Amino acid sequence: RTNTEDYNPNKESRSKAQIFTDRAIYRPGQMVYFKVINVQLNKEVESVASGLAQKITLLDANNQEVSSQKFTTNEFGTYHGSFTLPKGKLNGV
Repeated sequence: RTNTEDYNPNKESRSKAQIFTDRAIYRPGQMVYFKVINVQLNKEVESVASGLAQKITLLDANNQEVSSQKFTTNEFGTYHGSFTLPKGKLNGV
């Protein structure tokens, strides 16, 4: 599970994305399934971030792009997808 947040205490509004994967450790050639939940924080009120366009990028151990996919959040602020990890490379993030 990865958590990314556009944090700036001086901003009234910021977004937060939580990324969940189906397991903690993967081997080359395995499928990685993920789900992303996006919320919008406006002052102290949290709401779903629907219609938000995002790009998910799979990087290898050398920080080189292996694959990427573009998504748009649904009415619940979520989307899901998967990547197949390449064989013969060191896994990254």
